[in-house]
Amino acid sequence: MNPSVRKFWLWFFSINLVLIIGIFLSIKIYTAHGQSIKIPVLVGLSVEKAKSILDEMKLEVVIADSLFELNMPPGSVIHTDPSAGIEVKVGRRVYLTLNSFTPTLSRVPNLTDLSLHKASIDLKAKGFFIGQIVKRPDIAKDFVLFGEFNGRTLREGEMLPMGSTIDLYVGTGENVNEVDSTSLVYEEEY
Repeated sequence: MNPSVRKFWLWFFSINLVLIIGIFLSIKIYTAHGQSIKIPVLVGLSVEKAKSILDEMKLEVVIADSLFELNMPPGSVIHTDPSAGIEVKVGRRVYLTLNSFTPTLSRVPNLTDLSLHKASIDLKAKGFFIGQIVKRPDIAKDFVLFGEFNGRTLREGEMLPMGSTIDLYVGTGENVNEVDSTSLVYEEEY
């Protein structure tokens, strides 16, 4: 082989080898290969406290959404993405879902003339809780006569905060206006 051709190939392979090694090293440095940190448990913390923890860890904070959870303090973290315990790189975005300061409103479904079971399912599906179940004399046994919220009779379609407790008034199956027809006297008028 000609010495100049040999010299060309030697330079060609040497330069390519240096380029490949340089690319792999720069990728390893750029991506912080082998260096990761665990996402801490942030659920239940205030948004300010969660932000300060993530800032100290050099993670980017993004408020992704807000939902209403009845059992969580307003403004607290209710979900993170990635979740607690997941290992991430420095600089990664962490998406926070916060508990809303005001509860979401929901429409009261039709309650009257439904079985207690069906009315309970409908209320729970809309985000309401069942309070007291008050029995009232009525021919419709175990059927809802009406619902109440804070002592006020509810109408279908009315807006209430999710998580509200609704009392249900249910028939006992007794008819209070029942009259014994055998004791009635029929009088004809002429």
